[in-house]
Parts: sequence; C-alpha cells; structure tokens
Amino acid sequence: MIFYHGTSKEKWKQIQKQGYLLNGRDLGLVPVTWLATELAEAKCYGEVILQVEYIPGTGKDNYIEGCWQLRVYTKIPLANITELFNGSKSI
Repeated sequence: MIFYHGTSKEKWKQIQKQGYLLNGRDLGLVPVTWLATELAEAKCYGEVILQVEYIPGTGKDNYIEGCWQLRVYTKIPLANITELFNGSKSI
C-alpha cells in the first residue's frame, strides 16, 4: 500500500544517512513513524513529502482500515521510500 510521510529537510537527511525511516517517538517514547493515507495530510507535517510503500501487518503497526494515519514501529528501508516534494521543488 502507498502512504505518505511529511518531514523537515534536516530529518530527511538523517533518514537518508541512517538508511531507514523510524524517526519519531510516541507518547511512551517508543521509536515510531507516522504515515498518512492521503498526501494532503502529510503536507501538514513538513516541507519534504515522502511516498512510502508499506504493507500493514508486515511489521508492528496500528493500522485500522479507514483511519487517516497509522503508526509503524519497525524500520522502513529507503528502498520503500520515494521523495515526492522537497520544499517548493517537485520531484
């Protein structure tokens, strides 16, 4: 499935350097990545928009069909990520 992730330019550089997406913390301070089901939602969270291929249930997540977002608690490799926008530049 295709999801979207909004982030900053600085965090996108960190993600690229570490080789995977797992760049936030939930309320319990557990490493997590939030993914949005709609591109418009991801745009609210950063100037860099990533398209992420992720199959719910293949890792630890809280996917609920019809919900606008999900939390993923496992590393998502760069091979599953495409940069769509970086500031005003469309990729």
